[in-house]
Amino acid sequence: MTRCASVALALLSLISTASAMPQLALGDVSCQPGAELAVPLSLSGDPVAQLLVSIELESSLAEPVDVRESGELLASGVSLDWALTAPGRLTILIHDQRRQALPEQLGDLILRLADEVPADTELELRVEELQLIGPDSSELAGLARDATITIGECRPGDVHPPSAGDARVDLADLLFARQLVLGERGASERDLCGDLAPGLGEGQGWQVVGDGRLDADDLPLLRRASAGLLELGCGALPVPSTGSAARLHRHPGDIAPDASGDGRVNIADVVTLLRFSVGLQVPSQEQLLRADIAPNRTLDGLTIVDGDGSLDIADVVAALRAAVDLITLAWPEREISVAWEEGGELVAHQAVIAGWPSWAEPRLPPGECDGLGEGLDWSVGGDRLAMTCLPGPIEGPTTFGHLRYRAIESIDLTSLSLSVLALDSDLIRRRPGTSLRAEEGATP
Repeated sequence: MTRCASVALALLSLISTASAMPQLALGDVSCQPGAELAVPLSLSGDPVAQLLVSIELESSLAEPVDVRESGELLASGVSLDWALTAPGRLTILIHDQRRQALPEQLGDLILRLADEVPADTELELRVEELQLIGPDSSELAGLARDATITIGECRPGDVHPPSAGDARVDLADLLFARQLVLGERGASERDLCGDLAPGLGEGQGWQVVGDGRLDADDLPLLRRASAGLLELGCGALPVPSTGSAARLHRHPGDIAPDASGDGRVNIADVVTLLRFSVGLQVPSQEQLLRADIAPNRTLDGLTIVDGDGSLDIADVVAALRAAVDLITLAWPEREISVAWEEGGELVAHQAVIAGWPSWAEPRLPPGECDGLGEGLDWSVGGDRLAMTCLPGPIEGPTTFGHLRYRAIESIDLTSLSLSVLALDSDLIRRRPGTSLRAEEGATP
């Protein structure tokens, strides 16, 4: 073999070895101020069974808040641990006790950007230390790819004021975007800040992708975000708020296997109710409320529970029919209203009710704003409900809207909090005096 051929083979061998060397890569991300973003972590090259990495972000404009495993990592049963070891520096340990190769997609490093990050800023995310262990327990030499985070001009949804925004998303942004879509206002340089669709959604989080324009598809997302029911992010699905409402079922007839029930009516509920009815077992006050399902009546395919304050064979029969799917039990509808108690003229309003109990099923048909025009929308997010109305000018005092719900009993209105934001014709924010009122009696 000639000397040139030997050198060529040696070079090919080095290139082959280098190309197979494991590499940890941090992905580049673009985002907006005030948002959360996900920096993807991935592996390539030779198999790796354990990874220890220290990543540093030398900036006070972003803060690491979480590391989320990928679906591949969760499915493989691999453990991931992380900790902040110094300001702006975190260490991640990914370990497979079975010494099997880690998947290519490891997960996402979640960062939260500060509101005051200037547009067109670039932040560097650097790998400072990297230790790799192969499936045979040998230490591997590896490569690392750093990431660049590019900050855009605005946070998602912040289209108003059109000159510079105000680092928040509320009713003024929704109404302004709606006017832009309808052609009632001229184009603005910040129009694309309202470009929210398409994207990816999970619960109360929305990862913005966008299609390069502001149109009608963006308005439903902006409506929910303006009421605080949807968190907007880029590159990451924001962690949804779990809300404070206790997750109680309280379905009619659901009294077993214990006092809290299990969300359905089956033979265990029938047997328990039979024991209640013949005095072999004493129900709790909560079980008495849920077990009192007769008399009842049929309406639109549902069996509406009226009850009579006592438990007898009629309740047992109703439970048995529900357990074998002959009937569907439902509580009667109840109603509350949002009342505006002041005078004056408004062009839009939004009421957010917090603390809504999980056992009260809201009935949210879209419709007119109490006869005041189009645009009424009730939306749900966790333990919060929001009523948004864009009717055109209205005069107070009046009733903003009505909300019907099905529930075992009326909601204690003192347990709810109400926040109302309204706009005048100049899009100036106002907070008019408002109240929640319970409508007398239960409806079908």
